[in-house]
Amino acid sequence: MAAISDQALVGIANFAAMAAFARLLPREDFAAIGVAIAIHFVLFGFHRAAIVMPYILSAKDKPEPQPRSAWAWLAIRVSLAAAVLLFFVAFLLSASNAPPFAAKCAFYAALQSPALLLQEFAKRWLYQHHRVGSVLIGSSSGFIVTGAGIGLLYFGRGPAWAASALLGISALVVALIGFLRCRPDWNSRSVTAWTLIGRRREFTLWQSVAHIPYILYNNGYTLLLAMLSGPAATAGYTALRTLLSPSVSLISAVDSTDKLRAIAAYHEGGTRAAKRSADRTRRLLVTLNGPFLLACALLASPYQKFVLGPAYHHPIEMAVLAAYCFLLSINQPFETFLIVQEKARTLMFSRCLSAFLAISGLLLLAPRFGLLGAAIALLLAQGCNLFALWWLSHQQLREAPIQPKEAVMTA
Repeated sequence: MAAISDQALVGIANFAAMAAFARLLPREDFAAIGVAIAIHFVLFGFHRAAIVMPYILSAKDKPEPQPRSAWAWLAIRVSLAAAVLLFFVAFLLSASNAPPFAAKCAFYAALQSPALLLQEFAKRWLYQHHRVGSVLIGSSSGFIVTGAGIGLLYFGRGPAWAASALLGISALVVALIGFLRCRPDWNSRSVTAWTLIGRRREFTLWQSVAHIPYILYNNGYTLLLAMLSGPAATAGYTALRTLLSPSVSLISAVDSTDKLRAIAAYHEGGTRAAKRSADRTRRLLVTLNGPFLLACALLASPYQKFVLGPAYHHPIEMAVLAAYCFLLSINQPFETFLIVQEKARTLMFSRCLSAFLAISGLLLLAPRFGLLGAAIALLLAQGCNLFALWWLSHQQLREAPIQPKEAVMTA
């Protein structure tokens, strides 16, 4: 429940912020924020594959070969490096003949992404140390900062870049609270990334490679849509994703603790116990997400008008994206099941298939149907991904030995 409460606070804050941005900002600036968020999730995927996931899986190591605090210092260094890189790219784009929209997207990403990366690790850090109360304190503080910032933007009518800066400041506050409430040991700061990843170097490599196709059909989809259809379609897509974000927040909330439960189940009962844990998670997600997504599909028009005002009206597209989010709820536990067993190469197969179908569909449908074509392409790709993940998980079960406890039960 703590993870769900945390994501509820974060989700409500982000939902309110993006709804306010849609109403207050010109369409191009709102589209730039959407692209900046997509850039962040592209970086976050590699950050998750190379740092967050190896850190979580290191809980399986008994005894621990390296101090846990070294991971926190690595996350801090990576966030600082991301800030330098993104501001440098924004400077190069603004100083060159690149389109102003591209420079604006890079600048907005530099204002928010480094702090968001650090926030994500800080929460995992607290969960691993069983500091659930500290997670909620951080989330509550971020919620207050975001709410105050929205009020300042509404009454002060500040510059458009202040909207992205607000997201970054809120995330930085959450991260700082996390590391102050559970301080990493200063003596562990010199341990290198290569040493930390250790025996999971192959897993980290394949997990990072597997993120590349995931970019194409999920997090980086906004970037591709912006290149193919321009800011108008990108703004519409960002608006619809905002309205459906409670569903994604719920998946993230469950995922925050689900992998730990699956790891514990794997230790206790092997592959089949991990699969049962994933199945329970899937039933939970479907039960919680299903009614909300159905309501989004059936009440798309009044929902959009109430939250976003008259500027955005895409009821059919929203119904399609609601179905896509429902498939995400089904597929995420399959991925957890494979990740817990460190089957990054296996996961790579399903993601490559989804990326191929999503990009092919986008290229074929977006020029003719615009935002609706992009939504249909995502839905078809995720549907095929469901079949692929089910088949790969089934194969994994067939190869798994039956644990002695299970053999007794079936005897």
